[in-house]
Amino acid sequence: MIPQQIIDEILNLDITEVIGRYIKLTRKGTNYQGSCPFHQEKTPSFSVSLSKGIYKCFGCGKSGNAIGFVMEFKKTDFITAVKAIAGDHNIILPQEENSKDALKDHGILKPTKMKVVNMLSGSKSNLKN
Repeated sequence: MIPQQIIDEILNLDITEVIGRYIKLTRKGTNYQGSCPFHQEKTPSFSVSLSKGIYKCFGCGKSGNAIGFVMEFKKTDFITAVKAIAGDHNIILPQEENSKDALKDHGILKPTKMKVVNMLSGSKSNLKN
């Protein structure tokens, strides 16, 4: 699980630096503009607001924050996007435990599956006796 403090730190990054790693942005007044990576266009309609920390495409309607942009651009999940941004910006993430409890907390190992695994490992020991 990624601590809320790390997520907040990522969301407080300069969004133009995060998005600027993926597409070319140019300053237009207080905002930044570029061609939207999510659809084909001739005239740039993709806008990034540094003060609000959001992006918006006025052509296709996609919008969100830095994490949402990376998720959409890389077609990935939230955790992978957070890890990518953290890696790009030297933000250290806490190490995760690879225990049954950690897997259960992340929904990877459901309680019913854990019971089956425990029962199977118990039955193997019974077979040996």
